[in-house]
Amino acid sequence: MYSHRPEDLIGEDLATHNLFWEEHYYRIMVEDYESELTAYERLKDLQGSAIPRLIMAGQFLPSDERAIRPPALVLEYVPSVSLYDVPFDAITPAIRHCKQGIINVRLRRRKYGCLVYTQI
Repeated sequence: MYSHRPEDLIGEDLATHNLFWEEHYYRIMVEDYESELTAYERLKDLQGSAIPRLIMAGQFLPSDERAIRPPALVLEYVPSVSLYDVPFDAITPAIRHCKQGIINVRLRRRKYGCLVYTQI
């Protein structure tokens, strides 16, 4: 019987198993990168106000020689506090208004064909 657990595999079976997982995660990485880059291109008019600016896109070049050079997006740093870190009793009408602004940005993203899975 064939086992799919890596600890039960040896030799070529283990190498093949690891290769398939490496390929699987590489494809996910590339898809995520392309999706994020497309979103930033479509939302160009929101950059710097509702979302951080995309400074550049390229590849991360590790100091050691690796087979994979992961794609990278360099975004503007925006100092902030997560809404999850705000105590409930501190949520004022002004904060609720800001949160409504975030929701409105999400609605505009839909207009541009961008799906965003981040939570508020």
